[in-house]
Amino acid sequence: MDPENAQELRVGPALVAFFPSRFVGKRLPMAELCNACGACCRVIYVEQSPEEIRAVAQLTRVLGIPSDMQFAAEHWRPLSREEAMQRNPFYTRQLPTNAHLYTCDQLGEDGKCQSYESRPLVCRGYPWYGGKPVKVPLADPDCGYGRQLDPRPVSPGR
Repeated sequence: MDPENAQELRVGPALVAFFPSRFVGKRLPMAELCNACGACCRVIYVEQSPEEIRAVAQLTRVLGIPSDMQFAAEHWRPLSREEAMQRNPFYTRQLPTNAHLYTCDQLGEDGKCQSYESRPLVCRGYPWYGGKPVKVPLADPDCGYGRQLDPRPVSPGR
C-alpha cells in the first residue's frame, strides 16, 4: 500500500492508521473551527475495544509502524456508559449503547490537550478526519465544527 495515498489500514477489525502521510504533523483543514472546549476528549468513541487497541499498539510498536493505537494504549482509559454520561451526557446519548468509550489522561483541568503537538491523528482529525463535513454526532452542542453543517450562530461565550 502506498502510504501517501492510504486512507485506512486495518489489522483485523482494528484501525492502525487512517490518514495520508501528508497530514502528519500538520493541522487538518478546518482545525481553526475548534472551540477548544475539550468535550471531544472527555468522552472518546472509537470502534476498537481496549483489547484491540492494546494488541494493535503492541504489534505496530514491534514492527516500528507509527500508530494512533500506541498513544491510545498509553493514555486512554476505558469508560463505562455511566462514567461517560457523567463526563459528557450530550455526546454519550448520541452514541450506540454498545460503543467503546474512553477518556484521555492528557486532557488538562483547563480542557486543553497536554500533548497537543504530539497528539495522534485520531484526535488531530476530529470530527471528519480530512474528509468532507458530514452529519456525525458532535461532542458539544456548540462545537465549532457544526458551523460547517448548520449555519446557525454559535452560543455566546464560545
